[in-house]
Amino acid sequence: MRRTLKSLQNPGVQIACDEDLVDLDYADDIVLVFVGENRALEFLDEEQVIPSFGMHFAPTKYGHQAEQELATRTLRIQNKRFYLDVKQNRRGRFVKITEAGSGGQKSRILMSIAVALEMQEKVSKLSDIYSQLPSHNPQCLAQDGRLASDTIVRDSRRYYLDLKENERGRFLRLAMLTMGVRDQIAIPAQGMIELRNALADLTHEYAGDVENDAFSDLPESKVLFVGNKTFYFDVGSNRYGVYLRISEVRANVRSSVTIPEQHCGRFRDIISELSAKMSEQKVSNGCPPMNGDNEEKVPVAKLAEKPKAVADAPAASEPIAVA
Repeated sequence: MRRTLKSLQNPGVQIACDEDLVDLDYADDIVLVFVGENRALEFLDEEQVIPSFGMHFAPTKYGHQAEQELATRTLRIQNKRFYLDVKQNRRGRFVKITEAGSGGQKSRILMSIAVALEMQEKVSKLSDIYSQLPSHNPQCLAQDGRLASDTIVRDSRRYYLDLKENERGRFLRLAMLTMGVRDQIAIPAQGMIELRNALADLTHEYAGDVENDAFSDLPESKVLFVGNKTFYFDVGSNRYGVYLRISEVRANVRSSVTIPEQHCGRFRDIISELSAKMSEQKVSNGCPPMNGDNEEKVPVAKLAEKPKAVADAPAASEPIAVA
């Protein structure tokens, strides 16, 4: 039976393949669709893949289901419906919040169980701020419409919580930034307590074993700012093991390399060796130390630890198998 897949990286490209040559797997918070032995296509989540296969669950050759639903809650706030689902895949459990508009359009964000626990606390705080605000006045809006904000950063995802207002009223905007892709939902402000309670209900039932978290904690990410470039250092994991991804972001250009955990030490040694040789060469040529050669004297390249993880991590053009 022939099926057609669309590549996330090249939306205009469609590939027809035999069903028995296709497999689903997970790496770096994306879904990989394997076609044959070496060809792999990237998708953000199963919902982008499964409609192409005409099935709700897509079994893999490893005997796992692509996704299993554990629990769901439905919220009706004004003219919108919100679905909160606890799901499980081969990497663990996670929460998906979906906004269904009156026109049938849908927006969704994903989060780990640990993020859902933190999310409910921050939503509760924003709800307290909302309850203390004066009545909404369309003629006197806050600058940029922003009333209060908070951020959650975990692994390769960043979440923005913005309590905002416009002429129509006040609302909470939840945005998720991952792999260079931004997804967001908007919840009427009066529904924040319902959202918090639903999250608390689900996490109370399914957060008992946090190591089952689909996006388990890894070492804190780092970021290096150099001129108009930004370098992100993210530790991730997939079924092949732990790896370090180094991403360079400059304007709208993104690129990255992935180093398996067992080779990180050698990678570090090579960089240290080359850095030392470049410094020695400058001194032997009579050149003064350049910015960054002596960080104690001229600290222009700032190596900073992110609040808790990385923001705007770019997607690689092709998934890299970490052996």
